[in-house]
Amino acid sequence: SIRWHIVEPGDTPPEDAPFTVHVDRFAPDDCTPDALASTYLPGAAITIFADRIHRRIESAHPSVRRKMLAYVIAHELAHAIQGIARHSEDGIMKASWTNVDFAAMLFDEFKFSRFDAILIRQRATLPRAQRQPPRPPPSGSE
Repeated sequence: SIRWHIVEPGDTPPEDAPFTVHVDRFAPDDCTPDALASTYLPGAAITIFADRIHRRIESAHPSVRRKMLAYVIAHELAHAIQGIARHSEDGIMKASWTNVDFAAMLFDEFKFSRFDAILIRQRATLPRAQRQPPRPPPSGSE
């Protein structure tokens, strides 16, 4: 189940929160140019970069605008659940999304790769303290 808490700046999120999602108005200067968000591991602290989201939404199809933030959060939650900073060659876990990916969002055809889906399912059932970085997939298994 999901429990939402509004935490004011300077407040500490509940200790039992497996993930935290924070929205920053601006991406940090040392962030990669295409990043819409980031996840700090192992603490599973997700930060959404509002300026990057707004900039990308401006050029997106109106229907994608309504979905893009959900995909960004899904991508970052997957990092937190997987417990590793890795990206896939295709699907939601790609490092950067293309216009083709955004078009797939329109038709709900933008998915996790098979490997990512398996990894998420396996690791989601483990307590965070037991999550160890998994072995990378064999080449070509994405």
